Amino acid sequence: MEDIGALPWMKSILDKAKFIVKFVTTKPKVLNIFRAHSTLDFPKPSMTRFCYMYIVLDRVLRVRKGLLCTVVAEDWYNIQEVRGGDTLFTQFSVLVMGDDEFWTKGDTLVAAIQSVYNVLRITYMEGSTLSLLYEYIDRIQESIQKVVGLSDIEKTTLCDAVRKRWDWFHKPIHAVAHILHPLWRSEQQFTDIELENSWIDYIMRWSGGDVAILSELETERLQFRSMERYLGQPIARLRENQIASVTWWEKYGVSTPLLRRLALRILSQDCSTGPAERNWSTWALFHTKKGID
Repeated sequence: MEDIGALPWMKSILDKAKFIVKFVTTKPKVLNIFRAHSTLDFPKPSMTRFCYMYIVLDRVLRVRKGLLCTVVAEDWYNIQEVRGGDTLFTQFSVLVMGDDEFWTKGDTLVAAIQSVYNVLRITYMEGSTLSLLYEYIDRIQESIQKVVGLSDIEKTTLCDAVRKRWDWFHKPIHAVAHILHPLWRSEQQFTDIELENSWIDYIMRWSGGDVAILSELETERLQFRSMERYLGQPIARLRENQIASVTWWEKYGVSTPLLRRLALRILSQDCSTGPAERNWSTWALFHTKKGID
């Protein structure tokens, strides 16, 4: 999200959204008027919060009615700074009531980065989500291209930012997890050079170059692709998108024991340290005075 937020054409919109949040939350009188006209509040300013940029912009757009009611309320005109023509208060009023470009572009940006937010949310979830990442990264660019309101240049720069970050952190294990997820298996995988290169790179290291293991893996992978024996049972096909991929392999991968062992090893991994960090925070709380009390 930081890479996307640094794009010049996005930064101006995000800066205005952050100005609104900071202005309202740091001025008690304004905050009280706003809360009287809105059922939603602003998230606390915290640049370390997960996807804070997206959350702030989305929330500002959702509470626009409350903001409009704030700057036309009788209590608003009773504030000394408003009567005195304070620059910040004037800037806030103009932004809320008169800057149509900000609100229109804001809606467009939220729609554009919704798919990016979804991917980041998947990586931050608890559970085995590694096998979902590759597919959803591919879908990001498709989603961006469908957004109405972005120019071709803006779509290109946004897609380039996503691709640059993906190229920086993705490893062969992401592609192998994609290959081994039952929901994504298809003939097209065998013609995808990037997937095949990642598969070969990973299994060569995993097998230690043992030809017998490599041969058995390829044989079992063909069975997986062709949906042979247990892997192609109607109930197995039905459960592809109903249960976790790890559970699916535990139940239906008995006819391909080596591939099953590899799948369970890979698909059981988390995407990030997010879940662990939450556990560490909880554990650390136990050792503080507040936690003991």
